[in-house]
Amino acid sequence: MAKSEEAMKDKKKLRPMTLAEFKNGWKKSKEKTGTNTYGPGYSVYKAAATDDALATVELMLLNILFQTGYSPLRWRSPLRWQKALDVMLQKKTNNVDVSKLRTICLQEADFNCFCKYLGRWAMKKAEDYGHLA
Repeated sequence: MAKSEEAMKDKKKLRPMTLAEFKNGWKKSKEKTGTNTYGPGYSVYKAAATDDALATVELMLLNILFQTGYSPLRWRSPLRWQKALDVMLQKKTNNVDVSKLRTICLQEADFNCFCKYLGRWAMKKAEDYGHLA
């Protein structure tokens, strides 16, 4: 493989999240965002992101998933990430007709962080390679 092809292949790889990206992502998050009941909520991660030592530990745990090839959609993902909570919300007040309800899926807070980072990376790569209309 030519050196330029190797460099191009390396640029396509997902790099681990940096401490600044991790802290900034949690700084922007809202504490009242709902999550499922299996793990810590947004407030715990938001508080941890304000302390360098705690943020580094959380970031290392999340980056292990990036570096070892864990997939949130496969059996190798953390067990907490394999569970979700479906919640039905009323579109209009006092209307409890099941066909008129909106169902949302609440995921783990750190899973949402993982997916946001992955989504941003994918969109950036799609823009870089001209794959967006």
